[in-house]
Amino acid sequence: MAWETVNYSCGHSERQQFYGKHTERDRKKEWMERGVCPECYRAEKEQERQQENERAANLTNELGFTALTGSEKQIAWAVTIRQQCYEKVVANHTPHPTAGWNKIIAAINLETSAKWWIDNRSAIGTTALKLIGANHPAAFQALKEA
Repeated sequence: MAWETVNYSCGHSERQQFYGKHTERDRKKEWMERGVCPECYRAEKEQERQQENERAANLTNELGFTALTGSEKQIAWAVTIRQQCYEKVVANHTPHPTAGWNKIIAAINLETSAKWWIDNRSAIGTTALKLIGANHPAAFQALKEA
């Protein structure tokens, strides 16, 4: 076990404790120095999340999705999840001959709970649409028939 100073690529330094053989410790220190420090990494990830949330919010306004209900953080996250769901459906299918993607948007608009989108975030694409259809059978059937 040894304590060494790691000089990250972002310019920050931090003392770290390393275990194992000298070659493994040196290899791990070199690997850590090629990356950014944990604080800068968290800041980068938070900035990426904010940019994705802003992009999803802008597209939500353009496409005409309904507003979601929930806390501010839930809504920001759920809007991104909902947008990813829509984009996956669009990427994997062809538009409806007469309605285009309007039926998909109308089906997605049936679910307005941010909590629901977060809880079902792994069910993106047509799986999410099937779950929405199960939760709102009458409205979903009306969309299919229209």
